[in-house]
Amino acid sequence: MKFRCPYCKHVFGLEPVAICPNCKKGVKVSERLRESLEKMKDSQENEKAIKVPGKRIFFSSNTPTFSFSAVPIVITVLLLGGVIYYRISKIPSKVNTIEFIDPKAMVEKAEKTSMTMVKKELWSLRMALEMFQRDCGRYPTTKEGIVALINNPGELTWKGPYVTFTRPDPWKHPYHYNFTNNTVILFSYGPDQTPNTADDVFPGEITDKDRTDYELPLPLLALPAPTNMPPTSP
Repeated sequence: MKFRCPYCKHVFGLEPVAICPNCKKGVKVSERLRESLEKMKDSQENEKAIKVPGKRIFFSSNTPTFSFSAVPIVITVLLLGGVIYYRISKIPSKVNTIEFIDPKAMVEKAEKTSMTMVKKELWSLRMALEMFQRDCGRYPTTKEGIVALINNPGELTWKGPYVTFTRPDPWKHPYHYNFTNNTVILFSYGPDQTPNTADDVFPGEITDKDRTDYELPLPLLALPAPTNMPPTSP
């Protein structure tokens, strides 16, 4: 809108003035026209407001306002944040804990492991002695010892080695071997490393299944004496 001086008809611009710049006469603007101009000015400022696409949040030179269409988006964002926080709070945190082990329990576990190992080794040596007897027709002598299971003592029918190696028991003591009166004696001195005590460890008995698996001959059983035999004639 352009304004014109009512006296000299001079057009002086878009805004009303109190004195005409051409004729220097006073120009009176009515209150009604002034209110209309203020409304038009506010409308123009609103049209120049910055609009954020998709969110309908408007900013003007006055206080920022939010439309009702942005409320569901805000609620959705808050709910999503709550769900994420709940999920994260449920993740178990790794806490480094120090486990105190009873020394007595550790000793008992070590003794149990050693006992299991020594029984397995004694059983392997006992089976090797039986294979030596199967091939050579005899057991190693006390002097030859269990080394005869690895090195041929001079037997032509020796088919060893029957064991890969020999080593001391878990208590660092050699296994005791003795062959006396056609009897094999093989054992470990045990944790106290003293023979003929309660903790001595002996190999398990060889079963018929073991003899079948290793192709060992079954032991000869003594026949019982006959009873109720008829009397011999003179």
